[in-house]
Amino acid sequence: MKKKKKKKSVFVTVGTTSFDALVEAMDSEELIQTLIERGYDSLTIQRGRGTYVPKHIVTSTSSERSSAIKVQVVEFLPSLDAILKEASLVISHAGAGSVFESLSLGKPTLVVVNESLMDNHQVELAETLASLGHVAWTKPDGLLQALNAFDPNSLVKYEQITTTLPKARVLKPQADKLITLGKKDSLQNIRRIISKLQDEGSASKVRKTLSKRYENRKGGYTRIIKAGFRYGDNAPMAVVEFVDRDVEAKKVDKKKTEKNKEAEKKADTPKEATA
Repeated sequence: MKKKKKKKSVFVTVGTTSFDALVEAMDSEELIQTLIERGYDSLTIQRGRGTYVPKHIVTSTSSERSSAIKVQVVEFLPSLDAILKEASLVISHAGAGSVFESLSLGKPTLVVVNESLMDNHQVELAETLASLGHVAWTKPDGLLQALNAFDPNSLVKYEQITTTLPKARVLKPQADKLITLGKKDSLQNIRRIISKLQDEGSASKVRKTLSKRYENRKGGYTRIIKAGFRYGDNAPMAVVEFVDRDVEAKKVDKKKTEKNKEAEKKADTPKEATA
């Protein structure tokens, strides 16, 4: 029997006021395509009292895109409890109430700061939470780049990846936080790891392999090595990796492919008839 695919939803909230820059940043076909590639099949944008209403992502003529992800835009919701509990990823304004509500449910949270506010303490809050590995944060014009970086799965799986330096700086505290959670093997932490990774295989590796590897190490489980600049756009590059990594982890996909081919070969081999 085929295993039913788990639904993955994104919830975007601006709180009770307005944050048109965030809503407009979400109104991007490129961003929607990124969500689809990550396996998300539902997007709800709560736009609050703002005047900007998404046009591009709700009026797509592509039947393929429409069937891949359901997009819903609302002004307000009677309660955020239900949708937050169901969300696989929360993209939130940097209001302390919304951010901490998302974190209390163990949700992967991408915080977007509103630069137009007077006496803005949002950056300070976002930077502090990011440095502790609780969230990733960005400004509206960097949302797509931050979303692309907001996925520690590849790092957990391969233990070493090459990416842009800004992405590496987002991934490092996230990965370190996962190991810290894995070393305290409580039911609550298990749920938080699964929620953050959205992949049971990676979550199991954090708990059973990586946390055991670093049980005597107090922090600093990953490191960043600068790797020059990318040809073309001159973006700064970096290698982010686990300390004392398993070099064989880079070959995990190759091993799976070989196993699958071997299984297919056996399945295709006709069995000898028995008398």
